[in-house]
Amino acid sequence: MLRETRLLVYLSPHGGSAFLGHSRRLEWLGELPEADGPLVLARLADTHPHAPVMLIVDSVDEDFRLESLPHVSGPARAEMVARRLRQLYRNSPFCAAWRQGRLNQGRRDDRYLMVSLIDHDWLAPWIAALRERRAPLMAVTLVSAALQALYARLKLRETHGLLATPLPAGLRLCYFQQGQLRFSRLSPNEDNRSSNAAEEIAKTQLYLSSQRILLKEVRLPVHLVNLGPAASGIAQSLAAEPAFEPHVVSPAELAHALRVPADFFASQPETLPLAALADGVPVYNLARAELAGPYLLHRIGRGVKLAAAAVLGAGLTFAGHNLWQAHDLERQTKALQDSARATARQARLTRTPQMPADPDTLARVAHLSQRLSTTQIAPATVLGAVGAALAQNPAIRLEKLDWRHDGLKHSAAGVRVEIEARIEPFDGNWRAAAQKIDALRASLARQPGVTQIKLTQTPMSDHDATLSGSTLTDGAPREARFRLEFHLGAAT
Repeated sequence: MLRETRLLVYLSPHGGSAFLGHSRRLEWLGELPEADGPLVLARLADTHPHAPVMLIVDSVDEDFRLESLPHVSGPARAEMVARRLRQLYRNSPFCAAWRQGRLNQGRRDDRYLMVSLIDHDWLAPWIAALRERRAPLMAVTLVSAALQALYARLKLRETHGLLATPLPAGLRLCYFQQGQLRFSRLSPNEDNRSSNAAEEIAKTQLYLSSQRILLKEVRLPVHLVNLGPAASGIAQSLAAEPAFEPHVVSPAELAHALRVPADFFASQPETLPLAALADGVPVYNLARAELAGPYLLHRIGRGVKLAAAAVLGAGLTFAGHNLWQAHDLERQTKALQDSARATARQARLTRTPQMPADPDTLARVAHLSQRLSTTQIAPATVLGAVGAALAQNPAIRLEKLDWRHDGLKHSAAGVRVEIEARIEPFDGNWRAAAQKIDALRASLARQPGVTQIKLTQTPMSDHDATLSGSTLTDGAPREARFRLEFHLGAAT
């Protein structure tokens, strides 16, 4: 499910602190003093009505008992556990049972950790303030449940382990066996000096040994969390004793385990249990069932909103798919219409035209077809005739060649060819130029099918010179250009 913002409250008999957010972003909302703290909490609940509230209690008045009960399931288990809680704690409103698996011997009974907040009178005003505002109370749990989550996040695998961390109410010590909480105590040690902390850890080890929870010959690993500069001194004091194996959990290890910045817990140590439990559910909840009504409504409302969002997303996706399909069908329809129009146009173009069928028209069409068939001169024929004549007269350079059919207008079938050329090199001798042009005309006349050769422009048409003598002026020869045309018909 999507991560939701929670109102996380750290409480002790002497007040507390309130935070808003989740594990990666906790916003400090302020202190909750002992006197008017419930009123401040009620105002925060009004300010954030949609944020579920989790109370994490830190008190010396806690009780932990390990019980073995027959292995049953379903309603019978719930009834059996409730009966055992009433036997142990009478009608205490804040008690819970945490099932921790089954025993390996005998009947393989279920093992339960029974937890209770013995002195809870100081907590009543806080609960009343939340009930008055109908705030969604998610859970009431102890700091030990949050440190259980921290122990799992640190991935500590020892058979026995003791977690020590300072909190505003004092030094919290939690004992774990096979990774599961067995015992927790609070030492109201305000300064957390190394000598006092080491002494409290030693007292805890003696208590565990006296209760036969921990064997005396077992060397107890001690994990010092968030103790700051005092951690090294505490570790040295414990290392001098053979019963302890101290380990300082560095800020980097803690930040990596909880995925927060390294200095996240430096100024406010109560943030540590809140961050460990900010996105999860505590292993036990001390709140009675009647306190869960507003939170149940909150969960139902959130589920409805998420379902509505999912339906809306699915609807938008379906609508988008339909729009895409409609666009694709429109594109295909347009392509089919274009294809149909092209087919119709092609059919109109290839349809047999309705031609007049009178005899005169048919005779003219037949005569025209015959004339066209007799006047078709291939371009290769024209180029061959001109090329052969030019090859015999290398001093003449061709500049333009043009031909057109004139068989439809004249009796002679063939093409009318026109060429433009110049004499190169030309030294100004017009007589020699005229002789070269005459030589070209003679060469053309010898080509098959060439007739009617006519000089349409002479080299001297644009000049004043005569053919006698030299026409050079100032030693600069002029160009000798000329144009002639001839008729090229089919060779006989």
